[in-house]
Amino acid sequence: MNNLVYGNNGGGSQVSLSGGSCDFNAYGGSWGDASVGSSSMNLSATQWGNTVTSASSGDFSLKSGAPVIGKGKVLSGFSNDVMNNSRGNSWDIGGYQHTPTLSQPPQPPTNLRVVGQ
Repeated sequence: MNNLVYGNNGGGSQVSLSGGSCDFNAYGGSWGDASVGSSSMNLSATQWGNTVTSASSGDFSLKSGAPVIGKGKVLSGFSNDVMNNSRGNSWDIGGYQHTPTLSQPPQPPTNLRVVGQ
């Protein structure tokens, strides 16, 4: 569940599973011998380019707008991603939960004054 499989097996079969269930995964090419599940996603090369920050350098954090955001299955037993970010109640597929960043820091307040008691 919730696996992001990238470039495994040179595009050949990527998954072989016995006695378990697969679903809510994102992959490219052929999934493999196991049933892929109805909620899994076969990503195109363009979708891969819009999913992870830099697969070639090993940075699999999710880009803003990645097609896997919010497509994971909420699981029990843990609630954080590999970077210890909370997954909340809308999980992303893969080991990283997308955490939006502010484009610029908030402006400090102005015209404040301290009033004594």
